[in-house]
Amino acid sequence: MSASPAPPALDLDALHAAVVRDARAGRRARRPLSGEEARGLGEAWGRALDRGDTGTAEKALCVLGAAQDPLDGLEGLFVRTLESAAGGEGGADRARARLAVLALGASWRHVIDRSHRTGERIGHGFLEALRGLLAHPDPEVLEWTLRTVDQADAQALPLKDAVAGIRIGFWGRLLDRRLRACSRIVAMLRRRWGARRGAGPPKKTAQVGRGGYRLVEWGDDTKSEP
Repeated sequence: MSASPAPPALDLDALHAAVVRDARAGRRARRPLSGEEARGLGEAWGRALDRGDTGTAEKALCVLGAAQDPLDGLEGLFVRTLESAAGGEGGADRARARLAVLALGASWRHVIDRSHRTGERIGHGFLEALRGLLAHPDPEVLEWTLRTVDQADAQALPLKDAVAGIRIGFWGRLLDRRLRACSRIVAMLRRRWGARRGAGPPKKTAQVGRGGYRLVEWGDDTKSEP
């Protein structure tokens, strides 16, 4: 009896090129993925994280972000990716920040949308990974993290004090459009959840711009925004 043929290897480069080509042409249609492609993407992403290969991880996340349907079994990889962006020296590295943004975007479909469709709650590990990114120094990562918290809605309630502790200073709102967006999202979430301003991490920290201006603060005091 002859052995069953091996499944075809995933051509990640071809899948990624097709997604990029559609995006450049203004086509935003979701792409269906076969079971083999879905498994191959998860495996390629996991191997890339093991090797620290951000380029391959970015390609996998780009394809996953364009997937037609939520896929099972990926939440652990999202947690690993977000934790790697939040911790250590990599937290300030632009390549890891970009990877975090792609992971946050793809998580809307494969973590949050999947949770809404199946009725399964979002895992504690994913919420804690979001908590870590709420203190990220990159404004784009912070904005995408807050938008992801907004998408998770009531399931993100454990993060309400951490969100309420974020204060975007006057100079941050004036000088950076992403920080202006962050300020609006924080205010919206405070109103939605009735969160107390000033609640948050016990240790106060701040991000200071080149001119010495305080752009963002995280902390436990109740000083109002200027």
